[in-house]
Amino acid sequence: MDQFRDILLLKHVYYRSTVAQICYNYLFLIIAFGFAAMYAINTPGPWLTMVYLAAPVILFMLARAYVRYLIVADVLASTPEVSSYFTMGTLAGASSMSYELNSVDKVRYIAGDTSNGWELYTAVFNFYNQTKYGQYLSKEVYYTVFEAKLTRPAPHLIFDSKTAKGSQFKLLYLQTQRLALEGDFNKYFDTYSPQFYQIDTLSFITPDVMEALIALQAYDIEIIDDHILCSGPLLKGAELDDLLQKGLALVEQLNQNLDTYHDNRLTGSKRKTDVTPFGRVLLKSPVKYLPMLVISFIALLVVLYLYVRMPASKVNIRLPLYAGIYFVVSSFQFCRVVYTNRQQEAQFKKYYQS
Repeated sequence: MDQFRDILLLKHVYYRSTVAQICYNYLFLIIAFGFAAMYAINTPGPWLTMVYLAAPVILFMLARAYVRYLIVADVLASTPEVSSYFTMGTLAGASSMSYELNSVDKVRYIAGDTSNGWELYTAVFNFYNQTKYGQYLSKEVYYTVFEAKLTRPAPHLIFDSKTAKGSQFKLLYLQTQRLALEGDFNKYFDTYSPQFYQIDTLSFITPDVMEALIALQAYDIEIIDDHILCSGPLLKGAELDDLLQKGLALVEQLNQNLDTYHDNRLTGSKRKTDVTPFGRVLLKSPVKYLPMLVISFIALLVVLYLYVRMPASKVNIRLPLYAGIYFVVSSFQFCRVVYTNRQQEAQFKKYYQS
């Protein structure tokens, strides 16, 4: 039974209670519906045909409801000291996972120690589909997050776990910021460091820190300003202590190295306590918007071709309008990222490399 639950919950994947999770982007449902349709065609009688066609959909809905039950009654109910959901007080909203999934909707506090500056919580991302009758909740994404405060700000770093969701950030951040670390560390993580800060990163991401990071290879890890986030799949209460102990060990080792780190681009005491604005952010990749840009462009060409070749009365006037809007929006987003990156690089070179 436990193995069956793990299969439905997809233990090492973040997506929970979603269409994509249960049937892998509808593949299972499509295959099942295809086999049902084949039987239905060869079955006499309309009622039996309807039963064959409805069976895959009913099974899918039951599986989805069961997964939702497992999340609420089995996983979330096992976490100790749980508060109600709230939306303030965490760094999850400024993290890479929030950028990947648009924005965090709410978090669910599990445990914390204000004196030592750490907390555990569940971050929830809601996705809605729009119809002409309004919005409906199509899926939810759950993360278990360990967040801790560091002794000083550090360059923005992302350690993209290859064990967790795979290299999901490769389309979100410029690949020129990829940093190869020594040993077999690159087997576990893709590391992103701000341009011009690679040497700085190597000064405090030492072998001892890399060893502590590898112990957390099942989690995506991110350093934002003076905080560190370890985000991973939804964990049961019995599994939280392992994340906490490994997270605290990483924070201790990292703080020891950060105590001696200086950002020499700054002057005076700020070198020991601050990082340049450029070092605080990773440059985003415009590739994130490229698929929609290409698709909308092709759709626009096809619609315009049909509009020219066919009588105007047979072509819906809204089609070129919709395709044009998607193309313009995608182009604007693509160009905005490129422009922002260039502006940030120019300001850094002007103020800190002159």
